[in-house]
Amino acid sequence: MLTRTKTLLVGSAIAAAIFTGLPLQGQGGDRLKIIVGPERKVLPDGLQPFMFLSREGTLVVQAQLPTGTTEFPGRWGTVRSTDGGRIWKTWEAAKTQGGGPFIEGSAAQLKDGTILILQWAARGPKDGYFIGKLWESRDDWRTLAGPTDARFHLPQGKGGFDDGGNPVDELFLHRTLLEMPNGDLLATAYGWFQEDTTPSSYKKTMNKFRSLLLKSKDRGRNWALVSTIAVDPAVGEESYNEPVLVRLTQGKHEGRLIVLLRTGSNKAKWPNPLYQTESDDEGKTWSKPRPLAFDGVDPELIEMRSGILVAGFGWRTKESRQKIRGPRRLGPEHGNYVAFSLDQGATWTQVTRLTKEPTTGYVAIRELEPNKLFMVYDVGDGWFREWADYPKGIDRAICGRLLEVRKE
Repeated sequence: MLTRTKTLLVGSAIAAAIFTGLPLQGQGGDRLKIIVGPERKVLPDGLQPFMFLSREGTLVVQAQLPTGTTEFPGRWGTVRSTDGGRIWKTWEAAKTQGGGPFIEGSAAQLKDGTILILQWAARGPKDGYFIGKLWESRDDWRTLAGPTDARFHLPQGKGGFDDGGNPVDELFLHRTLLEMPNGDLLATAYGWFQEDTTPSSYKKTMNKFRSLLLKSKDRGRNWALVSTIAVDPAVGEESYNEPVLVRLTQGKHEGRLIVLLRTGSNKAKWPNPLYQTESDDEGKTWSKPRPLAFDGVDPELIEMRSGILVAGFGWRTKESRQKIRGPRRLGPEHGNYVAFSLDQGATWTQVTRLTKEPTTGYVAIRELEPNKLFMVYDVGDGWFREWADYPKGIDRAICGRLLEVRKE
């Protein structure tokens, strides 16, 4: 049985405030010292951020911007920092490249220094293929070349409907683009196969998802299916989607692939825990996904240089799990969180809430230097405008904080 504990909200504006936190899983106690710096504004008006870090130390953050159209993504903004997230400057693609790439985290720097960037979705299927866009930078994301076509061979794939009821024909490329030691590329994605016909619990037109691992042997031009990471229509509101992958670079399980997965949006049915699965054969087969001791949407996952794993997630909570009359209110545990694993993902501990303002729950984390992380998230109206206790003084924005994480 899981037990409930308390977590510490840390940082300049919320130092020493204690709230009821999420349950902790596993052993280890408070073996990490976590110091969180003051909040910094990264991108005004932004929503649902994703972040890239180059080997040169350059950070690139991208997020959706307000728009009057219902077409997703509509408008987006990109900012770039070369000083560890202190100063951010607007970045724009060349005029001949339109708005440039819109991504959901699928960017990687190869061993030769080239940065590859995959557009957030590939459209199809047509003749067994989904077609996406691939961009390249050879100057630390100052300029981009592209786009060129990225072809995903998935004859069993199909389109569907999104959570707004809109028809979509996309394969969603999400979070992970990774170069393997032999030069192959791996990417995580989610979508539907022909047999995926079970409706989600809160949007009957949207079928439950499956999460996929894809491989390219030609620097991202052509992709083939490695495996289904996870699929089970009996799991969660949405089944397995929004995957994020890390490859362990050290320790007993060096080379292991670990994936965290979303299963719901915390709207209709409780709970919707994040799930974890592992592969020790480069993604050909996967362990049975196991639920973690925390709910959330769109998990983040990185390995620090020390070997510590860091998970980031947002937990959308209501005042009550029961249907109530009148305006909805945020629950006491609503906010953005981090959790840590000191044993290569076997257990997770020190679940720590960093923010309690309204948020969509999308976060991104990178390690700037040994033991120092930078985390971004959104605050403000998002989809909370109609909530009774929405703080009108909070402007919608992407914000960030530095975290120092050390073993005690």
